[in-house]
Amino acid sequence: MKKLFVAMVLVASAAMAQTRNNATFAEQKMCADAAKAFFKEMGYPLAGFDKHYRNATYQAHYNKKLNKCFIKILVTPRSEENVERFFYDVGTQPLARWSETPFTGKGFGFIYTGSGIYSDLKARAEYEFFVEPFMTE
Repeated sequence: MKKLFVAMVLVASAAMAQTRNNATFAEQKMCADAAKAFFKEMGYPLAGFDKHYRNATYQAHYNKKLNKCFIKILVTPRSEENVERFFYDVGTQPLARWSETPFTGKGFGFIYTGSGIYSDLKARAEYEFFVEPFMTE
C-alpha cells in the first residue's frame, strides 16, 4: 500500500512540475482577484450556475513572460444546448471564442486580431492550440 501511495505522489508531482507557474504569489493572487471580478462583471454566476446558466466556470493564469493576466471561461446557457468557450486578456479584450453543440460536436469559433477583424476557427483543437501557450507560460 505504501508503494502505491509513493508512486501516486511521484506521478502527481511530475504532472505539477510540467505546469509550474513562475509568477510570484502576489502576481498570481492579483490575477485571480482580477479574473474573479471580471467573471462577475461579465454577468456570470460565481456559484457556477444560476437560472441563466447550467454551468459557468473560469480559469485564471498570470503569464509572467507577457506580464498579463488571462482568463478562460466555459459556460453552458440554460436556453441553449451550446457550450461556449471564451478567452480574454483580463480587463482589455476578447482574444478567442469557440461555441460547440456537445451532441453533434459541431461548432464555430474566432480568434480576434483587433479592430473587429477575426480569423475563423474550424475545430475546437484550433481554439485550444491558440489558447494553450498563453495559459502555460
